[in-house]
Amino acid sequence: MGLRGDGIRLWYSHDNLIQNNHLYKSRDMVVWYSSNNQILKNYGEYGRYSLHFMYAGKNLVEENIFKYNSVGIFFMFSSGTTARKNQVLSSTGAFGVGIGMKDTSDFIIQDNILAYNARGLYLDQSPFQPGTTNIYEDNQILYNTVGVQFHATQHKSIFNRNDFIGNMEIAINDTPGSKIDINEWSNNYFDDYAGFDRDKDGIGDIEYKNFTYLDSLWQYYPNLRLFYGSAIMSILNFISKLAPFSEPELLITDMNPHMEPYNE
Repeated sequence: MGLRGDGIRLWYSHDNLIQNNHLYKSRDMVVWYSSNNQILKNYGEYGRYSLHFMYAGKNLVEENIFKYNSVGIFFMFSSGTTARKNQVLSSTGAFGVGIGMKDTSDFIIQDNILAYNARGLYLDQSPFQPGTTNIYEDNQILYNTVGVQFHATQHKSIFNRNDFIGNMEIAINDTPGSKIDINEWSNNYFDDYAGFDRDKDGIGDIEYKNFTYLDSLWQYYPNLRLFYGSAIMSILNFISKLAPFSEPELLITDMNPHMEPYNE
Protein backbone atom coordinates (compact mmCIF):
# COMPACT_ATOMS: atom_id res chain seq x y z
CA MET A 1 0.00 0.00 0.00
CA GLY A 2 2.86 2.37 0.74
CA LEU A 3 4.04 2.11 -2.88
CA ARG A 4 0.77 3.43 -4.31
CA GLY A 5 0.55 7.03 -5.44
CA ASP A 6 -1.30 9.62 -3.39
CA GLY A 7 -4.80 10.36 -4.63
CA ILE A 8 -4.59 14.10 -3.81
CA ARG A 9 -1.52 15.88 -2.49
CA LEU A 10 -1.30 19.49 -1.29
CA TRP A 11 2.21 20.75 -0.53
CA TYR A 12 2.69 24.41 0.45
CA SER A 13 -0.66 25.02 -1.20
CA HIS A 14 -3.20 27.36 0.37
CA ASP A 15 -6.82 28.50 -0.07
CA ASN A 16 -7.95 25.52 -2.14
CA LEU A 17 -11.36 23.89 -2.41
CA ILE A 18 -11.14 20.07 -2.58
CA GLN A 19 -14.69 18.84 -3.13
CA ASN A 20 -16.69 15.85 -4.43
CA ASN A 21 -13.73 13.62 -5.26
CA HIS A 22 -13.71 9.82 -5.03
CA LEU A 23 -10.43 8.25 -3.91
CA TYR A 24 -10.27 4.50 -4.41
CA LYS A 25 -7.31 2.27 -3.55
CA SER A 26 -4.81 5.12 -3.59
CA ARG A 27 -2.23 5.68 -0.85
CA ASP A 28 -3.13 8.92 0.98
CA MET A 29 -4.84 12.25 0.62
CA VAL A 30 -2.12 14.58 1.88
CA VAL A 31 -2.34 18.15 3.18
CA TRP A 32 1.16 19.23 4.26
CA TYR A 33 2.37 22.76 5.01
CA SER A 34 -0.94 24.00 3.60
CA SER A 35 -3.50 26.26 5.25
CA ASN A 36 -6.97 27.74 4.77
CA ASN A 37 -8.17 24.88 2.59
CA GLN A 38 -11.72 23.51 2.45
CA ILE A 39 -11.99 19.74 2.08
CA LEU A 40 -15.66 18.99 1.51
CA LYS A 41 -17.85 16.04 0.54
CA ASN A 42 -15.09 13.71 -0.62
CA TYR A 43 -15.36 9.93 -0.55
CA GLY A 44 -12.33 7.78 0.15
CA GLU A 45 -12.07 4.01 0.51
CA TYR A 46 -9.50 1.22 0.62
CA GLY A 47 -6.52 3.53 1.07
CA ARG A 48 -3.89 4.01 3.75
CA TYR A 49 -4.49 7.48 5.25
CA SER A 50 -7.81 8.69 3.92
CA LEU A 51 -6.72 12.21 4.95
CA HIS A 52 -3.33 13.13 6.45
CA PHE A 53 -2.40 16.60 7.71
CA MET A 54 1.06 17.81 8.78
CA TYR A 55 1.99 21.39 9.69
CA ALA A 56 -1.34 22.50 8.22
CA GLY A 57 -3.47 25.06 10.04
CA LYS A 58 -6.89 26.65 9.80
CA ASN A 59 -8.42 24.12 7.44
CA LEU A 60 -12.05 23.02 7.25
CA VAL A 61 -12.83 19.29 6.85
CA GLU A 62 -16.56 18.80 6.39
CA GLU A 63 -19.07 16.18 5.19
CA ASN A 64 -16.51 13.67 3.95
CA ILE A 65 -17.02 9.91 4.07
CA PHE A 66 -13.98 7.69 4.61
CA LYS A 67 -14.29 3.95 5.07
CA TYR A 68 -12.22 0.76 4.85
CA ASN A 69 -8.97 2.72 5.08
CA SER A 70 -6.07 1.75 7.34
CA VAL A 71 -6.30 5.14 9.09
CA GLY A 72 -9.09 7.69 8.85
CA ILE A 73 -8.24 11.36 9.36
CA PHE A 74 -4.93 12.09 11.07
CA PHE A 75 -3.84 15.58 12.12
CA MET A 76 -0.18 16.16 13.05
CA PHE A 77 1.70 19.26 14.23
CA SER A 78 -1.22 21.52 13.30
CA SER A 79 -3.56 24.04 14.89
CA GLY A 80 -6.82 25.87 14.38
CA THR A 81 -8.67 23.35 12.20
CA THR A 82 -12.33 22.31 12.32
CA ALA A 83 -13.52 18.82 11.34
CA ARG A 84 -17.29 18.40 11.35
CA LYS A 85 -20.04 16.21 9.91
CA ASN A 86 -17.62 13.59 8.62
CA GLN A 87 -18.14 9.83 8.68
CA VAL A 88 -15.07 7.68 9.35
CA LEU A 89 -15.93 4.00 9.29
CA SER A 90 -14.06 0.70 9.58
CA SER A 91 -10.49 1.95 9.97
CA THR A 92 -9.13 -1.35 11.21
CA GLY A 93 -5.49 -1.49 10.11
CA ALA A 94 -2.56 -2.17 12.42
CA PHE A 95 -2.93 1.44 13.58
CA GLY A 96 -6.62 1.76 12.84
CA VAL A 97 -7.94 5.20 13.89
CA GLY A 98 -11.08 7.15 13.09
CA ILE A 99 -9.70 10.61 13.85
CA GLY A 100 -6.15 10.88 15.21
CA MET A 101 -4.45 13.90 16.73
CA LYS A 102 -0.73 14.29 17.37
CA ASP A 103 0.70 17.53 18.79
CA THR A 104 -2.36 19.51 17.71
CA SER A 105 -3.91 22.58 19.33
CA ASP A 106 -7.12 24.63 19.12
CA PHE A 107 -9.09 22.06 17.14
CA ILE A 108 -12.85 21.63 16.98
CA ILE A 109 -14.01 18.07 16.26
CA GLN A 110 -17.78 18.32 15.91
CA ASP A 111 -20.77 16.25 14.80
CA ASN A 112 -18.76 13.39 13.29
CA ILE A 113 -19.65 9.69 13.15
CA LEU A 114 -16.74 7.43 14.12
CA ALA A 115 -17.83 3.81 13.92
CA TYR A 116 -16.34 0.32 13.67
CA ASN A 117 -12.75 1.54 14.00
CA ALA A 118 -9.95 0.06 16.07
CA ARG A 119 -9.87 3.45 17.85
CA GLY A 120 -12.54 6.10 17.45
CA LEU A 121 -10.32 8.97 18.64
CA TYR A 122 -6.57 8.73 19.21
CA LEU A 123 -5.18 11.74 21.11
CA ASP A 124 -1.39 11.90 21.26
CA GLN A 125 -0.17 14.84 23.34
CA SER A 126 -3.07 16.92 22.12
CA PRO A 127 -3.59 19.73 22.88
CA PHE A 128 0.12 20.42 22.47
CA GLN A 129 0.58 24.14 23.10
CA PRO A 130 0.08 25.31 26.72
CA GLY A 131 -3.06 27.37 27.15
CA THR A 132 -4.87 25.81 24.20
CA THR A 133 -7.87 23.48 24.20
CA ASN A 134 -9.25 20.91 21.79
CA ILE A 135 -13.04 20.55 21.74
CA TYR A 136 -14.93 17.34 20.90
CA GLU A 137 -18.68 17.84 20.80
CA ASP A 138 -21.81 16.26 19.34
CA ASN A 139 -19.89 13.28 17.93
CA GLN A 140 -21.18 9.73 17.65
CA ILE A 141 -18.46 7.32 18.78
CA LEU A 142 -19.95 3.92 18.02
CA TYR A 143 -18.88 0.28 18.12
CA ASN A 144 -15.14 0.87 18.11
CA THR A 145 -12.70 -1.38 19.92
CA VAL A 146 -11.66 1.73 21.91
CA GLY A 147 -13.74 4.90 21.94
CA VAL A 148 -10.96 7.31 22.95
CA GLN A 149 -7.31 6.44 23.43
CA PHE A 150 -5.20 8.96 25.34
CA HIS A 151 -1.43 9.11 24.94
CA ALA A 152 0.88 11.48 26.85
CA THR A 153 -1.90 13.89 27.85
CA GLN A 154 -0.54 17.17 29.23
CA HIS A 155 -3.25 19.76 28.51
CA LYS A 156 -7.04 19.90 28.68
CA SER A 157 -9.54 18.66 26.12
CA ILE A 158 -13.28 19.30 26.39
CA PHE A 159 -15.87 16.60 25.62
CA ASN A 160 -19.49 17.77 25.35
CA ARG A 161 -22.68 16.03 24.20
CA ASN A 162 -21.03 13.03 22.59
CA ASP A 163 -22.70 9.61 22.26
CA PHE A 164 -20.56 6.64 23.35
CA ILE A 165 -22.37 3.47 22.29
CA GLY A 166 -21.20 -0.10 21.79
CA ASN A 167 -17.47 0.45 22.26
CA MET A 168 -15.54 -2.43 23.81
CA GLU A 169 -13.69 0.17 25.92
CA ILE A 170 -15.01 3.71 26.20
CA ALA A 171 -11.57 5.12 26.99
CA ILE A 172 -8.05 3.99 27.71
CA ASN A 173 -4.87 5.74 28.76
CA ASP A 174 -1.70 4.05 27.55
CA THR A 175 0.78 6.39 29.28
CA PRO A 176 1.28 6.23 33.06
CA GLY A 177 1.55 9.71 34.54
CA SER A 178 -0.64 11.40 31.93
CA LYS A 179 -2.79 14.28 33.19
CA ILE A 180 -6.09 12.62 32.35
CA ASP A 181 -7.89 14.34 35.20
CA ILE A 182 -7.60 17.79 33.61
CA ASN A 183 -9.99 16.86 30.80
CA GLU A 184 -13.50 18.30 31.03
CA TRP A 185 -16.55 16.09 30.37
CA SER A 186 -20.14 17.32 30.37
CA ASN A 187 -23.52 16.10 29.10
CA ASN A 188 -22.17 13.06 27.27
CA TYR A 189 -24.17 9.85 26.84
CA PHE A 190 -22.47 6.62 27.96
CA ASP A 191 -24.27 3.35 27.31
CA ASP A 192 -22.79 1.79 30.47
CA TYR A 193 -24.09 4.51 32.81
CA ALA A 194 -25.93 2.82 35.69
CA GLY A 195 -27.55 5.83 37.38
CA PHE A 196 -31.15 7.06 37.59
CA ASP A 197 -33.01 10.23 36.68
CA ARG A 198 -35.59 10.72 39.41
CA ASP A 199 -36.37 14.35 38.58
CA LYS A 200 -36.84 13.52 34.86
CA ASP A 201 -34.62 16.35 33.62
CA GLY A 202 -32.71 14.08 31.22
CA ILE A 203 -29.53 14.25 33.32
CA GLY A 204 -28.33 11.45 35.59
CA ASP A 205 -28.72 12.04 39.31
CA ILE A 206 -25.15 10.95 40.03
CA GLU A 207 -21.96 11.55 38.11
CA TYR A 208 -20.60 9.10 35.59
CA LYS A 209 -17.16 7.70 36.34
CA ASN A 210 -15.09 5.42 34.16
CA PHE A 211 -12.31 3.50 35.88
CA THR A 212 -9.74 1.12 34.52
CA TYR A 213 -8.83 -1.82 36.74
CA LEU A 214 -6.66 -4.80 35.92
CA ASP A 215 -7.31 -4.18 32.23
CA SER A 216 -4.85 -1.26 32.46
CA LEU A 217 -2.12 -3.88 32.20
CA TRP A 218 -2.75 -4.52 28.51
CA GLN A 219 -3.01 -0.77 27.91
CA TYR A 220 0.48 -0.19 29.30
CA TYR A 221 2.02 -3.44 28.05
CA PRO A 222 0.84 -4.14 24.48
CA ASN A 223 2.15 -7.72 24.48
CA LEU A 224 -0.56 -8.62 27.00
CA ARG A 225 -3.24 -7.79 24.43
CA LEU A 226 -2.94 -11.42 23.41
CA PHE A 227 -5.01 -12.16 26.52
CA TYR A 228 -7.55 -9.37 26.02
CA GLY A 229 -11.04 -10.85 26.13
CA SER A 230 -9.80 -14.17 27.50
CA ALA A 231 -11.67 -15.88 30.33
CA ILE A 232 -8.86 -15.46 32.84
CA MET A 233 -8.45 -11.73 32.14
CA SER A 234 -12.21 -11.20 32.38
CA ILE A 235 -12.39 -13.05 35.71
CA LEU A 236 -9.44 -11.15 37.18
CA ASN A 237 -10.87 -7.85 36.01
CA PHE A 238 -14.28 -8.68 37.51
CA ILE A 239 -12.68 -9.62 40.84
CA SER A 240 -10.63 -6.43 40.86
CA LYS A 241 -13.82 -4.38 40.48
CA LEU A 242 -15.48 -6.15 43.42
CA ALA A 243 -12.47 -5.90 45.71
CA PRO A 244 -9.69 -3.82 44.12
CA PHE A 245 -6.26 -5.15 45.00
CA SER A 246 -4.63 -2.16 43.29
CA GLU A 247 -5.68 1.46 42.91
CA PRO A 248 -7.90 1.80 39.81
CA GLU A 249 -7.27 4.69 37.44
CA LEU A 250 -10.06 7.21 36.94
CA LEU A 251 -10.28 8.10 33.24
CA ILE A 252 -13.57 10.02 32.93
CA THR A 253 -15.77 12.03 35.30
CA ASP A 254 -18.92 13.51 33.77
CA MET A 255 -20.93 15.42 36.36
CA ASN A 256 -23.98 15.68 34.07
CA PRO A 257 -24.30 12.44 32.11
CA HIS A 258 -27.12 12.42 29.59
CA MET A 259 -29.69 9.69 30.06
CA GLU A 260 -30.55 9.16 26.39
CA PRO A 261 -28.48 9.23 23.21
CA TYR A 262 -28.63 12.48 21.29
CA ASN A 263 -28.94 10.63 17.98
CA GLU A 264 -31.15 7.75 16.86
